[in-house]
Amino acid sequence: MKGEFRGNYTKAFIVGLLLVVVLTVVNSTLWIIVPAADFPVSLLAPILITFVLSAIGSSKLVNFSKGEIALIYSMVVMSLGWGAIPAFWLAQATGAAYIPRLKSMVINWVPEFWTPKSTLVLRGIFLGETFTPWNIWLTPLLYWVSLAFSWEFLLLSISPVFEKIFVDMEKLPFPVTTIPLSIIGEEGEPGSKRFLKSTGFIGGFILAFLFMLPDIINTILNNPSFLPSPSAMFSIDWLDIFPEARYVLRGSVLQTTLHPLMFSFAYLLPIDVLFTQWLTFIFYMVVLPAVDIYFLHPERFREYATSQGYAWDMTISPAYGFWRTEALTLIGGIYGLALFYLIYNWRTIKDITKNLLGESRRDAASRLYIILFVVSITTVSSLLLLSGEPLVMVFFTLLILLLSSIGMCVIRASGGGNPLDGLVIGGNSNRLFSLALFYDIGGALGLFNPRPSPTPSQQCFISLQNNIVLNGNTMAWNPLVFRVECHKVCSEYNLDEKKTFIFQAIALVVAILIAFPLTLWTFHTYGIENLIYLYHSTIRDLFGEAYTRDLTLYYTNISPLNVQLSTPYLPQTLLGIIIVMILLYLRAVRPGFPLNPIGYILGGSFYTYYWWTSFFIAWIVKRTIIRIGGAELYKKTMDIIIGIIIGISAGLFIIWIAGLANFLASI
Repeated sequence: MKGEFRGNYTKAFIVGLLLVVVLTVVNSTLWIIVPAADFPVSLLAPILITFVLSAIGSSKLVNFSKGEIALIYSMVVMSLGWGAIPAFWLAQATGAAYIPRLKSMVINWVPEFWTPKSTLVLRGIFLGETFTPWNIWLTPLLYWVSLAFSWEFLLLSISPVFEKIFVDMEKLPFPVTTIPLSIIGEEGEPGSKRFLKSTGFIGGFILAFLFMLPDIINTILNNPSFLPSPSAMFSIDWLDIFPEARYVLRGSVLQTTLHPLMFSFAYLLPIDVLFTQWLTFIFYMVVLPAVDIYFLHPERFREYATSQGYAWDMTISPAYGFWRTEALTLIGGIYGLALFYLIYNWRTIKDITKNLLGESRRDAASRLYIILFVVSITTVSSLLLLSGEPLVMVFFTLLILLLSSIGMCVIRASGGGNPLDGLVIGGNSNRLFSLALFYDIGGALGLFNPRPSPTPSQQCFISLQNNIVLNGNTMAWNPLVFRVECHKVCSEYNLDEKKTFIFQAIALVVAILIAFPLTLWTFHTYGIENLIYLYHSTIRDLFGEAYTRDLTLYYTNISPLNVQLSTPYLPQTLLGIIIVMILLYLRAVRPGFPLNPIGYILGGSFYTYYWWTSFFIAWIVKRTIIRIGGAELYKKTMDIIIGIIIGISAGLFIIWIAGLANFLASI
């Protein structure tokens, strides 16, 4: 502990709630519309807010204690995802009606409480109109808001168990929390004001801001090619530059992408995570693809031998059932982590649950957790059943929801957070895995026809329902991850657990209640099609990937041999689960074992494929720093790292503001 809580809970709650409202409104409207940086919906937004609050916290006009700032930060982080999730859910709930090959699914199979079936209403949400038909949307909004509430509180209700395991018992490192804790500072320290006097911080800030400056100028001038972008200049595909190497390393990915933010984030991770990460990357994305093409399936992949991104998207062919990069590492890892920690800590889980049940008679907090769990799991199950999903599939949906959340919580706590593009690595891949899993389970149990000829009900209830509920970005922003992480931050300042839980829950409720109607209003006002093709907003990627790849191709009688499909299958995932559990066991029995399962999990992900060079350089620099000066020298270098992070945050904020100004000027 850094000391007893000093401050006013009421003041912190009011300020935190105001920030939650502002950020949710921005993300539910302007973030969807403006084709600029993802700053508002990234972790950099609460980090920059925390820095500003800490800098002005001891001024004469405003006074925030360290505990108050920690509470405000936790409220903002907990609610952050709900500025973006409704954009995924609502677009996908109505989207099939706008695709000619799938529109009959909406008319004949989608329940009335998912989306209005009126042609005029669907046309209005896709083309834009002058008013939003709230009376027609009332039932669907009630359905999705109820699903959001029950989904959120189901995960919140189990958070006390995993707070104790991951924070108090396992003492996982939580590298991302290093950022807010460093900014807020220990008791008696001046917080972020100290950084403003630090040469290292100022140098890191200037370096990062100069890196962003050409992009800032290009955005202000609304001319993306006015100045060369450093991000593009420091992104090199070596196999394009050296054709000879491309011929030798057919199908491999060998790309250099350097970015100060990714270097800084990687610098916070444990050394063994970084070491294992780049080692896994080299094996799965450079060596293994070449082995596959030359020795295993040369006839199958001849035309794709020189395709950029081959290793991530296609290795190894799901048609042959050998290896699969994402399934063997990231997807298998998510579930391997969850299963290992559940099995390894089953006695602790049993004792905690028993204590909660025993204390529920006299302790209001324990009673609250139990009530939330029972009500939430009942509500989620009922809503899925009302959608027409078979009972056995409801069970598997909830199982995947819980295992995915626990696995991603471990990844985040051990080194998998991404502060720029998605708050937890692995979201989209988890969605794709979920769809494949439901296909395999449903086919095995005879609930519907096997691939590649799905029945209409299978298309509706499996591809659409679970694509929404288990959407990758929804999983990435799940509240279990951030509740456990915020517990780590708040416990450092000895905040009252009951009050912080209630404040964070209220922040979630407010964000959900604001986000869904505002997102719907945004869609009706501007039109999803206009957002995709006219404004080129964020919704273009959300809609384009969700339907062009996952629905239009995957669920309309396209053969599973089609190489564009990116959904991993169960055999490879099961092997990935086994590998990760073995690595976890070896780490448990031999603490000095050099391979970290988190590094293995992330090593085969798309995220590493793009940023592996930044992670590799961070490993070299960090290892050198620690060998020269130990932990003391490493701690001194943190000023530079925080400076880079704040510099990038400020730069992305300016880019987003400039993009907003350009958008407003164009309408």
